[in-house]
Amino acid sequence: MDNLRNSIKLYFSELDPDKVLSKNSGGFQKITKNEFIHSSFSLSAFDNRTHDELDNLYQKVTEDWMYAPGQQHAERGCSSPFYLLTHFNEQVLKEVETEPFVRFHHLLKWRDLTFHLGEDAFTTSFLAYRDTVANKSRRYFSWRPVLFSDNRRLHELLQKGVAENHSHLWASSLTFDLSWIALVNHFPSLREKLRDFQKKYRLNGKTSHQFNTETVEFETLVKKAIALRLVLWKSVDFFEKRLDVDGYTPRPTDYTIENQSKPVVIKNLRAYLLCNEILGFDIEDLFHPSNNIDSHALKMNFESILSNISILAQESGLKLPHKGKKKVVDYALTDDIHPQNFNGCYFVSGERRLLYRAFSAIYTSLGSKREVETLEKLLQAYLLIKNIFRKEIIQLNERYGFSNFKEFQDRKFLFLSSNSLYTTIFLDITLNYNRQLMHITSNEMRIGTEDNVYTLKETIRNVLRIREYHESEYDWEKQLLGVSNPLKIITEESIRLKENKPNELYFVIHFFKRIDQLFYSNSTKNHRHKREIEIKQAVTSRDAILRKIVRQQANALRELRERHPDFAQWIRGIDAASVEIAARPEVFAQAFRMLKYHQLRHNDADIKGKLVNNRLNITFHAGEDFFDIVDGMRYMDECIRFLGMERGDRFGHGVAIGIDVSKYYELKKQKILLSKQMLLDNIAWLLSKVRKFGLSHHLNEVYRLENLYKSLFSEIFINSSTGESQQQINYPQYYDAWKLRGDDPAIYYDYFGYRHVSEHRSIHDYFERMTAISYWDRCGLNQTNSKLDSIRKRKEISRIYFEYHYNPDVQNKGAEIKQFEITPEYRKLVEDVQLKMAEHIGYLNIAIETNPTSNYLIGPIHRYVEHPITRWYNLGLETDHEKIQKSPQLSVSINTDDAGIFATSLENEYALLAIALEKEKDEFGKPKYKPAMIYDWLDRIREMGLQQSFLGSQHKKTNT
Repeated sequence: MDNLRNSIKLYFSELDPDKVLSKNSGGFQKITKNEFIHSSFSLSAFDNRTHDELDNLYQKVTEDWMYAPGQQHAERGCSSPFYLLTHFNEQVLKEVETEPFVRFHHLLKWRDLTFHLGEDAFTTSFLAYRDTVANKSRRYFSWRPVLFSDNRRLHELLQKGVAENHSHLWASSLTFDLSWIALVNHFPSLREKLRDFQKKYRLNGKTSHQFNTETVEFETLVKKAIALRLVLWKSVDFFEKRLDVDGYTPRPTDYTIENQSKPVVIKNLRAYLLCNEILGFDIEDLFHPSNNIDSHALKMNFESILSNISILAQESGLKLPHKGKKKVVDYALTDDIHPQNFNGCYFVSGERRLLYRAFSAIYTSLGSKREVETLEKLLQAYLLIKNIFRKEIIQLNERYGFSNFKEFQDRKFLFLSSNSLYTTIFLDITLNYNRQLMHITSNEMRIGTEDNVYTLKETIRNVLRIREYHESEYDWEKQLLGVSNPLKIITEESIRLKENKPNELYFVIHFFKRIDQLFYSNSTKNHRHKREIEIKQAVTSRDAILRKIVRQQANALRELRERHPDFAQWIRGIDAASVEIAARPEVFAQAFRMLKYHQLRHNDADIKGKLVNNRLNITFHAGEDFFDIVDGMRYMDECIRFLGMERGDRFGHGVAIGIDVSKYYELKKQKILLSKQMLLDNIAWLLSKVRKFGLSHHLNEVYRLENLYKSLFSEIFINSSTGESQQQINYPQYYDAWKLRGDDPAIYYDYFGYRHVSEHRSIHDYFERMTAISYWDRCGLNQTNSKLDSIRKRKEISRIYFEYHYNPDVQNKGAEIKQFEITPEYRKLVEDVQLKMAEHIGYLNIAIETNPTSNYLIGPIHRYVEHPITRWYNLGLETDHEKIQKSPQLSVSINTDDAGIFATSLENEYALLAIALEKEKDEFGKPKYKPAMIYDWLDRIREMGLQQSFLGSQHKKTNT
């Protein structure tokens, strides 16, 4: 099926829509063999195919897959590339009680194809073809946003109750689908956003070798898609009105349109669309290249297109109540919608119904091929342009790293304004529909911090309003159908607000990691500018700007707990997200310790009548994105040491302590590039772990790393020393200085930076007599380990920490990049330390939130079965005693992370792991795991997910 899938990708994603629409082009099937082969160069999946093999594939496509499946050669009739979809659908999809499902054993194939092209083209074509054969029509289009598999065993398992422990609220819903619907319905209000979008570079580069995106204007492509959608709407009307009562298409007959003067006789679709009364613009405008010059006529007539869309919306669009007004979400979502649709995800049913009708018209009318060539061309071009836009919203490129993901994350809400109906729909799907669909009994939603308590309170209030008493909870769809009392709904609103408090929802507030805004002076050649930077470096700590922001936001959260307990009670944890390599845990240490141990004073509690003293749990994005596995593990160790993480806290992702070390370094070609400061820190940390874990058999590599440490320390610190001459210190001493990074650096500046204050005082006296008035200041020193007090009183150690923050030469020399060679001995050492670190985290009972698809797309994981979750926990999955003993048996959970950006769901994450394990083979080519073992393992993980939840036990109701 691989060749079929890749051929579908080529025809429905890689072709140039302008070429499809050109006057000289017929339908899909007109693509020549040379064009097919040339276009296939854009797909990496065809890289291992020879020219002759592609010749054979083209023959298979044109002589087999472009005809209806199951028909004999003599009976095939007309060909159509839409049959490519049918050949795939018939193998992969099934219908159960009007809902499409994925056949579980084909789930990975389905995921591969629909992740690139979206699901709707497949589900609607599947149902349209089946209904055409059965001679029936369909009115239900509100099936799941991400299809479930037909794995009943998995469904029953998840129905016991499941936890979502890692989901970012504003990336958890139909990001692309709602953005697309908003854009094609409300282009004028989004025009400037689209132009801003166009100014940024394309995240997917060229779409194919044939599609020269440098000469294509993105805005014009979108305008063409908007026009095409309107034309498709009119076209399916034309075909449906020409069907006889039995549902068959008669021979081409005249179609009469009533004109003001006399009837106009129409022979075919193209002639129909050329009538001004139908479209209000010349359809020929769509057949020109999408650039400023050739598409001038389309731009000139675009206001007429928008006017037609507006008329359709007002005449027949379903009007939804939103903030006291009736608004149309999509002109294709008409007010004659079948009531059954309200039981599902009906917001996207308008687009699905349009595609279904277009596919139905094509499959029904292929007997007279010329009748549908125009419709084929229009639908093909629409799907191609839609996928071009989709590639810029959903992370479909194959680049690794969080920075690449962040590019998609930052544009996820570009076309959905905060007060729009689409945002309400977005939240309703996340907080209500998905929760019920997947029986989520503990629903953790992560939202960003705010600079002031009022904004934070309002953010929580608005989210709770959707969850607690959104109009859908009032059966407002019945109101639309005229079977409910609108006045009763309004009068009962206050009662519902009090009674319908969600018991499964809570928030984790996440801070944002940002790169240090103070650039290093060696990044400029301007002597004056360089000197200005060095002066700032000497009086400003690393990440000073971010530290200031974090303090302000932490105080806003603290104030919310003190002043607004009704809202603060929903907040159960704190997190730091975004680009991991942009900021270390040390930046958040003081704020996290302050919030973790924060409690109201009793007199405040008495006055306010309510006490919010639930301790905030910590979860932290760590070990997800790194320059070296060692750096990722050190990052996680810093979280434990500096933030005060303990039993019950969690790591988000944490792949650094589970990823295959050999494969990772092979991917990096046994060379990594990182700053000298980071390399120095990594080596000192690694050598110290060798001592702690008793890994004495790595003597040769330890000796090499010790010498490299001495060289780097001398280069960064001794040669950059200011004031007192710096002496060489060994790596255990440097490691002790590293332990102080959880302290507020300003404390050390007060001693080392103001010599007129500190010159007559010992550092021991300084720390002994130090006073802290405010709660924030009292959290300035890391008190999570009693040994730190004696370490910071050793002047040579504290001075290393001071220079790390305030010595410009240390900062600039440390920022220089060095290439580090990975030796076989280094790899083996890292493997041993990795296992010991995982065991250490398990001993501390700190859990791991795994996000399989997120890690698969962001990290260097090539297959779902390679995800480290099976290394971290394998009880019930493995029978080999040695493998069980070697596993750290961590507490793990399965989550979605950013379901909207990764086009997934919680059920999908469980299912993808299940099918990947079922398909895994042992060294003899036999199934490695028995199904009973897989589902027992998944059930244990489901239970661990509930145990990890930050909700109180009284809230977590399950059916176990």
